[in-house]
Amino acid sequence: MVNKKFVVLEIKTNDAELEILEQELPTAGTEWELHVRIHTPTAGNQAGAAVNFSGFERQRRVVAYVEQNLTAALRVDQVAEALGISYFSLSRDFKRDTGMGMKKYMELLLMSRARHYLAATDLRIGEIAERLGFSDGFYFTKFFSRYEKVSPREYRRRPQL
Repeated sequence: MVNKKFVVLEIKTNDAELEILEQELPTAGTEWELHVRIHTPTAGNQAGAAVNFSGFERQRRVVAYVEQNLTAALRVDQVAEALGISYFSLSRDFKRDTGMGMKKYMELLLMSRARHYLAATDLRIGEIAERLGFSDGFYFTKFFSRYEKVSPREYRRRPQL
């Protein structure tokens, strides 16, 4: 039996901003699974209701390819070409099936990895940027700060829960 390590990525949105909550469950192993929950407000429920993510199951090949090949330089058209799907079909079907655009999904996954490196390693910011495929530390810092509203250095200094 293979032990799996689970990462839960929870996304809450009010259409103006995203709040991303991660929780790493304590299991040992080398195999990873990503579980995603997205909550969006509805007319009757301002706090948000869970969105059905069965579409990720339909998009399993796409998600697996992105997770295995993700870098900051990966583009949606490259994913489509590698999988033999037209760019238009990939974009349309992924959005329909998951409720999220491909580019946004790739950015959120990249952010999840960035936060992991910052919280769990002593790698320098430039080394993290390189591992994630950013052309330099400045662009990584700009990307990271757009989501977290703090620099990677400030994020690393924060006490991690």
